[in-house]
Amino acid sequence: MQWYESITQKLLPGQHYSRRALIGMLKQDYPNLHENSYHWAVSGMLQLGRIVRIGRNDYTLPDGDVKSAYHPVFSELAADVAARISGKFPLIRFTVFETVYMNDFLNHLIAQNTIIVQAEKDASVFVFRYLQKLGYKNLM
Repeated sequence: MQWYESITQKLLPGQHYSRRALIGMLKQDYPNLHENSYHWAVSGMLQLGRIVRIGRNDYTLPDGDVKSAYHPVFSELAADVAARISGKFPLIRFTVFETVYMNDFLNHLIAQNTIIVQAEKDASVFVFRYLQKLGYKNLM
């Protein structure tokens, strides 16, 4: 256990703390340290998971809730694009991404869904031209 971890026993669950408040608590227990040591201690508590950042300059104790893994569901169009690439170029590694998934993480909406295909460098031109010939629009 690191010297600075004892402060987490003083923190209350559900209570929000600023970085300055955490450093103030550390200074009370360890008054003779250099200022950088306190900042290092807060970063150490974050890395060890003793505290979590919930916003800018806003920290709290972890609540134990484990976030579920994000598993996007492809649109029919993206699934069709992926199937076509796999069928025509079975040995090429590629990735398919839709900009609509950014809506899950961004505050603004994207007006038009664009499908992004990333293929191996040597084959990317062939994959893109193949999909263009099939008539797919909004591909990148």
